[in-house]
Amino acid sequence: MRGTALVILAAALPLTACGSSSPNSSTTATTPPAAASSHRTPTVTTTPTTSVVAAPDGVPLCAAGDLTVSLGQQGGAAGSIYVPIVFTNTGPAPCALSGYPAVSLAAGNPPAPLGPEAEPDSTAPATPPPVTVAPTESAHATLRYSQAGNYDCERAPAQYLLIHPPNQPTAVTKPFTADACVKPAYLLLHIEAIKPGKEN
Repeated sequence: MRGTALVILAAALPLTACGSSSPNSSTTATTPPAAASSHRTPTVTTTPTTSVVAAPDGVPLCAAGDLTVSLGQQGGAAGSIYVPIVFTNTGPAPCALSGYPAVSLAAGNPPAPLGPEAEPDSTAPATPPPVTVAPTESAHATLRYSQAGNYDCERAPAQYLLIHPPNQPTAVTKPFTADACVKPAYLLLHIEAIKPGKEN
C-alpha cells in the first residue's frame, strides 16, 4: 500500500506544476494594450468641452474674429507626436484665452470628427489661469497625438484637426495627416492648457 501511495503522489506532482503555470499564460494572452484604459466611444459635438475661466479684470475674452489659428513645428517622442496649436491675436486690443481648446481628428468633406475628442493632459491643471494676449502676440496649447500604430485597432485615415479655440463654438480646420482608432475607439489625443508664446 505504501508503494502504491508513493506512485500516485509522484504522478500528481507534474500535474500540479502544469496547473500552476496555466493562469499566467492565459493572462498574457488576454492582456489588453496599454491604451485600453483610454477606450472611449466617439462623440460628435457642436459645443467644445472647454474649461471656462474668467478673464482678468478689464481684459475681454478673445473673440473668434480676433484670432488666427495655426500649427507650430511638430516633434516626436516615444510613439507620440507633439503639435503646438498657436492662437494669434489679430485684433486691436489685448484679449484673454483661458482653459483648453477642443480638438479632434477629422476626415471628409465637410470634415467630421473621427474618434474621441482630446482630453486634458494628465499633468494639466483642472482650472488653468487665463493668458492675456497682446495684439500681434500669440498663445499656444500643445496637442499630443499617440500614434494609432501602437494599438491593435481598426484604423481610419484623418486629414484634418478640428480646433475650437477656448470658449468658441466655431471650429477651425487645419490639415493634419494621421490615423484614428475607430474600432475600438481608443483615445489618441491629449491637450495641454493655454500657455503664453508660440510654443514651449
